[in-house]
Amino acid sequence: MSEACIAHARQVESLRQTAGRILWVTIAHPVWTSAGDLDAYRKRLAVTTPIGLDETATWFRRFRVRDVPTTIVLDERGAEVQRVGGLGDDLPRALARFQ
Repeated sequence: MSEACIAHARQVESLRQTAGRILWVTIAHPVWTSAGDLDAYRKRLAVTTPIGLDETATWFRRFRVRDVPTTIVLDERGAEVQRVGGLGDDLPRALARFQ
């Protein structure tokens, strides 16, 4: 899972730099991390997206996230249009409609 999270985070960061119309937010689950871990994670992986800690797992339940890592793409209305997990290899295709 750690390797997938790292690969996925790097894929997100790469795409974030080229997909200017997309607002990126990373949400971490408290089972795997603490608030103190977030800065170290950001620095170690050179992540520039905002990272929030879902201390009560509200967002994970709301979006029914069962697999980590997962990127959920929402449209302008906030409706889910795509879900990409694992290494993030499908992220470019999932985001193509927004570029």
